[in-house]
Amino acid sequence: MKRKRFGIFIVVLLCLTVCVIACVKRMTPVSNADYSVTVGSQVLPFADYPVGSYFTDNGKPCKDHMVCKAGASLYDEDACNCKCTWNDIALNSTSCYGFANMVFYRLFGHTTYSQTSKVVSDISASEIDASYLYDLFTNGTVKAGAHIRTRSHSMIFMGCDKSYIYTYEGNYDGHCKVGVIKRSWSQMVKYLKRKKGIDFIQMPDSYSENPLTSE
Repeated sequence: MKRKRFGIFIVVLLCLTVCVIACVKRMTPVSNADYSVTVGSQVLPFADYPVGSYFTDNGKPCKDHMVCKAGASLYDEDACNCKCTWNDIALNSTSCYGFANMVFYRLFGHTTYSQTSKVVSDISASEIDASYLYDLFTNGTVKAGAHIRTRSHSMIFMGCDKSYIYTYEGNYDGHCKVGVIKRSWSQMVKYLKRKKGIDFIQMPDSYSENPLTSE
């Protein structure tokens, strides 16, 4: 009898373990999502910054973020391993913001510091829910290539569907790693609440094809 009860206990325990693992997988955003989008003449993710690459000088993980946070690293490429330029274009920022500026420049011909409008600004965490986000990203206000800035992280909006929202991000892991992040709407709500809301979402004043003829 004891053996039978023990056997039942083991079976129940295994079932619970499988359920927990499945739940965790559903709750965890996919950081290497197989998703791409064309913006004008450009395709995201870029071929030179695919999923799993690093937005750094040596193409390897940044291990000196404390140094990179110093003011000089925003303008001096030699200050740390984080990139602050692209093709000699000053990004005036590093890590996630620098990556967003690089993507924005290649898509629209300028960084997020000029010729842009904040289509959304200062959205507190308490204002964010799944319905609000879904409407915001599907009603035409925010288009592919837009720069989403939370209180502490930048990402580029790629697209969405009824179930998921996709973003192109640098430094999502804290070491300048590049990824296409797939989040369910509920995951995005939780993420933005954890990030204290949306600081702003930027779009170019003229949403058109990339004016650059070469890269």
